[in-house]
Amino acid sequence: PIWGQKLLSPVQEGYVSAGYKLDSYLSLGHGTHYAIDFYHNLNRTPPLYAMGVGEIVGQYTYHSLGETLAIKYNNVIANDGTYYDSLIIRYSHLKSIEEIENGTIVGIENQVATMGASRTGAQKKDSVTGETIFVYHTHLEVSTDTNAPLSTVTEKRPDEINRAIDTTLDPKYI
Repeated sequence: PIWGQKLLSPVQEGYVSAGYKLDSYLSLGHGTHYAIDFYHNLNRTPPLYAMGVGEIVGQYTYHSLGETLAIKYNNVIANDGTYYDSLIIRYSHLKSIEEIENGTIVGIENQVATMGASRTGAQKKDSVTGETIFVYHTHLEVSTDTNAPLSTVTEKRPDEINRAIDTTLDPKYI
């Protein structure tokens, strides 16, 4: 390709706390973690931005992943120089999604959602009190399957016959 876009972090403040397909995540009793998680340590819900020029391609509320937004990015050049015609990036556990319709083109200056703690995948037990607490973070999943933007290997939707196959990439390389 003659040109392409490098994608940026969707958060302006926060840190990565759970990596892609880490064994330590499995040891917690969870399944494979097909994403990275961005956390914010001040228990706030910071804004999330488009990572480049992309198109809104879907929204869905999953049982575990909660509020999820899918954006398709074209002509992506990964950090290692690999070129992708198109990628789908799903943002999950959102507090809210901006009022943007499918087909809307967004850029890095556009807030697309707010970090949250929606649904069961954002809950954990406090080790001292035993109470359920919600952990504000965003689950960021990258997929090469642009034909099914809301089909995630992490969680099957009720309208899907089978769980999606693994078409994910490690987000840190994108």
